[in-house]
Amino acid sequence: MGGIFGFVGDLGDSFSNVLKSMSGAMVHRGQEVKDYFSVKAFYCGIVAYPWETGTRIVSAPDRSVTALCEGEIYNFKELVYSLGNNIDPETVNGFDLIHHLYSKYGEDFARKLNGVFAIALWDHRNGKLLFARDHLGSHSLFYAQTKEGLFFASTISALFSTGFVKREVDPASLDRYLASLALSPPNTMFKSVRAIRPGYIMTAHELRLQEHDYWRLWEVKEDYEKAEDQFSVELRGIFEDAVKIRAEYGGEVGALVSGGVDTSAVTEILAKLVHPKKLAGISIAFEEKAFSDASLQEILY
Repeated sequence: MGGIFGFVGDLGDSFSNVLKSMSGAMVHRGQEVKDYFSVKAFYCGIVAYPWETGTRIVSAPDRSVTALCEGEIYNFKELVYSLGNNIDPETVNGFDLIHHLYSKYGEDFARKLNGVFAIALWDHRNGKLLFARDHLGSHSLFYAQTKEGLFFASTISALFSTGFVKREVDPASLDRYLASLALSPPNTMFKSVRAIRPGYIMTAHELRLQEHDYWRLWEVKEDYEKAEDQFSVELRGIFEDAVKIRAEYGGEVGALVSGGVDTSAVTEILAKLVHPKKLAGISIAFEEKAFSDASLQEILY
């Protein structure tokens, strides 16, 4: 998994050192590949492993829009056809389409995406920075506003590495965590650091922050009148589709088999729909029988 980072502000000649510090703080996210980009007051970068395709910096041809992207977009072929820009779906992935989607749909471009992602988009013409996080928050994105500018990154440690973001624990967040063992965005454990909410777009224009949702979990309603047989058929279809679009996203596919219900169900769908003749399986077993699922793994194989 790669990572994205950057800031909007004027740090003078120290901007390159700040970018290096931020990338260095995310060595665990893929230090082998680094890429930096800057335009006017916007400075950014990514870290990724050489084999990764889901972390990248993409720009419009005139560089009016630049987007840092992390994750995967599964419905990119549908997006190509909906945009109608004579783009070959075999030569792009979903992130290559971000500036096209922003040009057509504006700040609500994330409504069109099916995937898991964290996106930071710089609108050069309007001097505006946008953040987008996937529907349920599979990928994290944090930010901190200081007198030097607005900093953002996939990890909190990258924000601290700048030297401009204070490491001060928020007592209210600590209290919430000890009460429930969880924190909900935008809260984090630190006073100066905030998290982008899942299913939200946040914009920063002249360092004024505004946010709005593009998807609402609470609008998903349960139908208690539906028969169990009908419900199971619909659920099966949704589940199969979710596994299939991920398997077809790109690259070779294998299954990590734990022996539990979830990995067993995913593996069964993969074997049936995607790789009926050959599916690579990986298992981890333990010598202590009380902790080993080897017998369940054998049943699935």
